Amino acid sequence: MCANCGPGVSTDAAQVTVSAINRNFPGRSGPGAVWLASPPTVAASAIVGALASFDELRQRLAH
Repeated sequence: MCANCGPGVSTDAAQVTVSAINRNFPGRSGPGAVWLASPPTVAASAIVGALASFDELRQRLAH
């Protein structure tokens, strides 16, 4: 989430978020680390609940 507001931001330094934001600087998405990824990877990761590619999500859903 942009500018550390709203849902999707980390609430402590131990958390890691994945985002498709186009800028990354300390504190932008909360105190935790941010992994930058493509929108399909962000969506797949949200559905899986862990960092996952879109192809991995499709494979999981096919089984």
